[in-house]
Amino acid sequence: MIIVAGLLGGIGLIGFAYLEQSDKVEVLERKNEKILADHGAIGATFGQQAKEFEAQAQKFAQQTKKLESAIGSSYRQGFVAGQRVRSVPAVLQPLSRYAAVGILVPRQLPRELDPQRMRIGAEVDGYVVRWGNLALFASRIEQPSVWTRQALAGVTRVVRIGSRRVKRLTGPSGVIYAWRENATTYAVVAFPRLEPAARSIIASMR
Repeated sequence: MIIVAGLLGGIGLIGFAYLEQSDKVEVLERKNEKILADHGAIGATFGQQAKEFEAQAQKFAQQTKKLESAIGSSYRQGFVAGQRVRSVPAVLQPLSRYAAVGILVPRQLPRELDPQRMRIGAEVDGYVVRWGNLALFASRIEQPSVWTRQALAGVTRVVRIGSRRVKRLTGPSGVIYAWRENATTYAVVAFPRLEPAARSIIASMR
């Protein structure tokens, strides 16, 4: 009996020890499951953050390209404006501000026109240059019809002067050349004897 009791006692201790170890194993498994779940959540969060970072990086790159493009465009515009101003004859320097914004101005003056008799009128939308029997007009408001409707008997014809095509007509005040370019209307009005000078001015305008 003593032996049997001893065996039963030993078996009980073994069973208790097994149950205790089993409980520890379950605790460890639950801890492992929690760790894995936490790692999964961390991984998902990291993945989302990585996507957001990539999206922000792409957005920043696009904004940088736009900024660089804008800076380049401004630089080019400034450079072109500087080139336009630089080639304006000294006697026509009051027209430099118009040249800077793309309005055409003469780059050469014919010998028939006396600089001492020249008068420059500055307007918000353009300018007027007069030499007595010849005048040059530039306006961003007026249309060529302001000039072409002055044609005697309504007769106008298109002529080529340099690289541009302009309308020529005879009006009450003399020969008129009119055209529109770069959203600006231009006209040269001259007495017939100064028509070669008028054509020379038109050919030099840029």
